[in-house]
Amino acid sequence: MKGNNLTIIGVAALCFAIGILVGSYGKSFAPKEKTIKPVEISQSNSDLNNKGNTSVSAGKKSVEVKQSAPASSSSSQGQGNEKVSFSKYTNYIEYCIRKNWRKVQKDVNEDFSMDFNVGKDGKIISYGILIPSKSKDFQEKAIKAVIESTPLEPIPDELGKDIIGYQIHFRGNDMNLASYSKVSNLTNVINYKFIKKKPVKIADAKDVRTMSSYPSKYRNVNIALQVQRNWNPPLDEDSRVQVKYDINQQGEVTNIRVIAASGSQQAQDAAINALKNVKAANVSEYMSDLGYWFYVEPFR
Repeated sequence: MKGNNLTIIGVAALCFAIGILVGSYGKSFAPKEKTIKPVEISQSNSDLNNKGNTSVSAGKKSVEVKQSAPASSSSSQGQGNEKVSFSKYTNYIEYCIRKNWRKVQKDVNEDFSMDFNVGKDGKIISYGILIPSKSKDFQEKAIKAVIESTPLEPIPDELGKDIIGYQIHFRGNDMNLASYSKVSNLTNVINYKFIKKKPVKIADAKDVRTMSSYPSKYRNVNIALQVQRNWNPPLDEDSRVQVKYDINQQGEVTNIRVIAASGSQQAQDAAINALKNVKAANVSEYMSDLGYWFYVEPFR
């Protein structure tokens, strides 16, 4: 019994000794803890181009790089742009009609007014007669010039309109176009089965204008309406023509000459012809060196 107790005590002592030995041995091979000092991190330009947010840690310091959302390439249009767009689209329609009107023989003493509606797809969907012409031929040619100007480019989305109503007045060679504030109900509906051409581009439309420049003491002399009725410029080019002329005591325009021009000879001839056979009223003295500007240019 005594021998057994000694054996148990010996085994226990041996296990205790082995435990101490293993603990010391394992501790000597355990990985030592390393201390990492904080490091300042600078972000390069290439890193800033990366999308999203990046968080970089170094020791106890953390550097967070935030990537701003890219700016939108398209800016919203203001109401001012809408007005310009509408003016440009109206000018475009007038340009397309005017091209057709130039192709037919007109009686410069006739007048005719009509209205029409342009649909979202750029087609003239209906028209009506406001002031009939005394000449049936003149009236039919005017209506034909309007209808055959289509198809037009669709109404721009930024205008926010599905239909636009217009009124047009033909007087001799010239014409004026104005828009309605409200679309009218027009009974003459257009059939487009015969039209297969491609529309003229809005960007190709030109603005056709005349501008008088009288000396100050002659500003009461008004011949603009007559000049516009006679003016028949080429519409396939950009041109500017400045003309000087005199008015005699009978009110007749004389001594017409071009003093500056950019464009073809046809444009210059059109400017000179616009002033021919023009007569001013209430003239009592000879007037010299009066001026007129003629423009055909892309609408801006």
